[in-house]
Amino acid sequence: FDLHPKEGHTVQDVDLGPSGEVDFTMDDWGGGLNAAEDGVNFQRGKYTSATGVDAAFPKQLILQPQATTVSVASGAPALAAPFKQVDFTGGGTTNTYLIQAGTTVHALNGSQQWTAVASLNGNNATDAVTHGAAISVAFAAGHKYATTGSGTWTSVPSTATDRLGVLGVNIWRAVRPNSLYSASAINGTWSSAYTVSDSGFNVNSLVGLEQVLMIGKEDGIYTIDAEGVVTAFTPELRPQYDTNFASVTAAVTFNGDYYFRTLNGIIMISGQDGSKRRVGLDNLASPDIPTPRVTALAADDRYLYALCDNAGADLMILRMNIRGQWHVFYRDGSAGTKQGQHLAISSALGYPALFFSYYDGSSVYTTKYIRTSEFPNPLQDTAYRYDTASTLRLRLGRFASPQAPVVFDRAVIQSRQLSASITITLYYSVDGGAITQFGSSAATSSPLTTIHPGTPPSGHLWDFYVELLTNDSSTTAVLTGISLKGRHRPSRRRMHTFVIQGEADMTTRSGGHLRRSVDNVISDLSALRDTNTYLSCTDENNRQFSALVESIQRVHVDTGTRTGESGAVFRVVLAESAAAAAAQTYTYGAAVYS
Repeated sequence: FDLHPKEGHTVQDVDLGPSGEVDFTMDDWGGGLNAAEDGVNFQRGKYTSATGVDAAFPKQLILQPQATTVSVASGAPALAAPFKQVDFTGGGTTNTYLIQAGTTVHALNGSQQWTAVASLNGNNATDAVTHGAAISVAFAAGHKYATTGSGTWTSVPSTATDRLGVLGVNIWRAVRPNSLYSASAINGTWSSAYTVSDSGFNVNSLVGLEQVLMIGKEDGIYTIDAEGVVTAFTPELRPQYDTNFASVTAAVTFNGDYYFRTLNGIIMISGQDGSKRRVGLDNLASPDIPTPRVTALAADDRYLYALCDNAGADLMILRMNIRGQWHVFYRDGSAGTKQGQHLAISSALGYPALFFSYYDGSSVYTTKYIRTSEFPNPLQDTAYRYDTASTLRLRLGRFASPQAPVVFDRAVIQSRQLSASITITLYYSVDGGAITQFGSSAATSSPLTTIHPGTPPSGHLWDFYVELLTNDSSTTAVLTGISLKGRHRPSRRRMHTFVIQGEADMTTRSGGHLRRSVDNVISDLSALRDTNTYLSCTDENNRQFSALVESIQRVHVDTGTRTGESGAVFRVVLAESAAAAAAQTYTYGAAVYS
C-alpha cells in the first residue's frame, strides 16, 4: 500500500493488564488462619500459617511462648501415654495429677518433677475427675479415690468404671459399652443402670454442660435427662463413627458450649440452644499445617486449645478465641517424631500453665508446660517467656497478580523492641520457587526500617514470610506492620496506525509509480479486516510482524491531478501480537534494559 507522505505510520505501545505502583500492606493478623473457603490468597487480617510466632493479639506479631520440659523424678516409673491431667486441692495445696495408659498416677513434687502417688492394682487408668472433696481415677475393673490429694488412696475394685463425669452435685460412671450410673459421692450408693443407645459402640467420655450430661460415644453425642431418657444429638455423624470420637482427651466445655473431636475436625454444640456447627481444623486452608486431626482439647477462660495428632515432626497447638478465630499458639518444628498425646490447663505451679505431652514413636513420652499470659496481651506480662529457637515464621496470605507480573523493589517494616540480636527478616517465594530472603539484611532497629533488594524479584504469585528472632527469652521482636512496594510490569501490545492513499480509478504508471485505485485499496483492506487470524505485515522500514486489522477509516480528498480525479485516504489501525514483558536486570534507583 502507498503511505501518506507526511502521516504514513505511527506506533503506540499499550499496556495489557494493570500498570503502575503496587502496595501490599498488612498491619493486623488478629483475624486468624485462612479458612478453606478463602484459600491461601490474601485476606485482610488473616494469615496462612505460623511456625514459632503468635498473631492472636490484634495489631502485633510476637514470638511464641517458651515450653519447659517436666522430667520424671529419680526412681519414679516412666510415663506411659498420658491422656488426661486433673488439678485437685487437698489440705490447702493444689497439685496436678497425670493420668496415663499405665498402672501409675503421677503428680508434681516440690521440684516440679513427676513422681508416682498411686498404683492402680496392675490396671491401666481409663479416666479421672474431681468431685466435691475427692479425686477419683478409673481403671475399668474399679476405681481409686483420695480426699486429701497427697494422702491415702482408697481402692474400690468391685465397682467397674470405664469413664467418669460430673454434673451438678452428682458423679457419673460409665461401664462400656453403654451403661451409666450416678451417685451423690464417689463412695456413695450408685443408681440403677441407664442404657445409652445400642451396645455396638462404646462410651468414650462424660462431660457436664449446664444441666445436661453430654455422653460421647464412638458413633456420636447423646444426652440423658433426670428421668433417664436418652436423646441422640448427632445422628448424622453415626455413619462416620470412630473409636476416638469425643474421646476423654478431646471433649471439653468452653465459653458455655461443648466441643468434641470427630474423625477429622471439631464440632461445637451450643449450651444455650443446642445448635451445632463445625469449628474444626478441617476447614483451614494452610498447606503448611500437618494433619488436622485433633488428639486433645483443653480450655481456659479465654481460649480453646487443640493439640494436633501428627505422625512426624512439627508438633502443633492451635488456639481458638471466643470469636471463633483459630491461631497457631505453639509449634515445635525441631527434628524427631512428636506425636501429640494430652493437653491440660493447670494452676498447680502458682500461675496459669498449659501442659502437653508427645510420643517419640518408639518408647519415650515427654511432657512440657507453657506459662500462659495473665493478661490478654502477653507483652503486658513481665513473667511471660518467649521461644528463642530459630526459623520462627509467619506465612502471609498469597499476593496474586495473574494479569501482569510485579517487581517488588522495597519493603517497609514497622516494629518495636528490635536490636542487633532481636530481628525481623522478610522472605518470599515467587511462582512456586524456593523461599528466599528479601534483600540482604534484617530489620534491627525500630520503629521503621526500609529494605531494598539488590536485584528486586519479579513474578505473578507471591508467598511472603516474616521471621522473628530473639536471643533473650524475656524479650520478643514485635512486628506492627509491613508494606511491600513495587510496580506492575505488564505485557505490551503495539498499535500501528497507517495512513494509506488511494488514487483515482487508474492503474497507469506516472513517473514510474503505480497508482492504485480507491476501489482496489478498499477491497484489499476489507478482505484483511475480515480475516480472523494474525496477518504477516511488513512496514516501510522492512520490519516484519504479525497483526490484526482493527479498524479502517476512509476520508475523501482532492488528489490535485490534472483530470480532477478524486481520491481517498485510509486510516488503518493494526494490533500487533502481544509481547511478553522484556527480561531485565534492575539496580535500585536505575533500570537497565537487556
